[in-house]
Amino acid sequence: MRNHLGKTLITLALTATALSAVPAPASAEDLWPAPFTHCPAGVVSNPGTGATTSTCVASVGSGGTFKLGKTLVTLKPGVTLQGGLGSRPEGFGFVQANDGRTLSGPDQSVPGGVLGVAIIQDLLPGVTNIAAEVRLVGKPELVLGAALNVTLPVQVRLKNVLLGPRCVIGTAENPITLHLTTGTTQPPEGVEPMTGTGGTVTQPPMGANVLEFVGQTLVDNTFAVPGAQGCGALGLLNKVVNLKSGLPAAPGVSHAVLVTNTFAVAAADVGDVTGYVPGM
Repeated sequence: MRNHLGKTLITLALTATALSAVPAPASAEDLWPAPFTHCPAGVVSNPGTGATTSTCVASVGSGGTFKLGKTLVTLKPGVTLQGGLGSRPEGFGFVQANDGRTLSGPDQSVPGGVLGVAIIQDLLPGVTNIAAEVRLVGKPELVLGAALNVTLPVQVRLKNVLLGPRCVIGTAENPITLHLTTGTTQPPEGVEPMTGTGGTVTQPPMGANVLEFVGQTLVDNTFAVPGAQGCGALGLLNKVVNLKSGLPAAPGVSHAVLVTNTFAVAAADVGDVTGYVPGM
């Protein structure tokens, strides 16, 4: 089981050779854990999909920014994309994680809260502040080539007592579709492109065939952002949210920057890895 990582890891390694030629030493305490717990390993974990996962992948965010219209959110660490790579009826590609855990992470704090005044945004938690939860509302895709490209259809749920339980930006029918890349974006004319980084390839000392891409930066400034929906009773606060955030926003106005470490391991070895405890 541990003789190779399969074609997927070879492809990952080849993708990164232009970015890093020499593996760097790594500390397990610094690099671990990677959340392979929900990896869809094997057909049994993917009932009805016909997918067979050969490689488990997990991308663990360490920071970045997410700008929607006029609102710039500094991302807390822990935004995580996980799942598998393998064969599917429609061809080789990304297989979503089990238990709906493909995209997860902490709620993000919206600067200025309800009134747009930072000094009082945390005065009354749940009332003056706004927490933002990023949810996956469509099928993600991951494409390897000269750069890593990840497509994520998402919505942002705004959590606040005054805004109510259904205040969202983006829906399954009209999502915020991120096209994150470690390469260079192609925004509308007149907008400066952004360029990500592929990171450095390392092999942490974890007792299994694990590869990590340390310090990846995925970027996008090509996506549109729809207006808010469901904010306040009967949607009466939609206009307030849209005015504060400058929504809807055309492509090129908003941007996403996700700084992350990405782990990959052969699905056959994932049990060994998830049992690893730093320092043991």
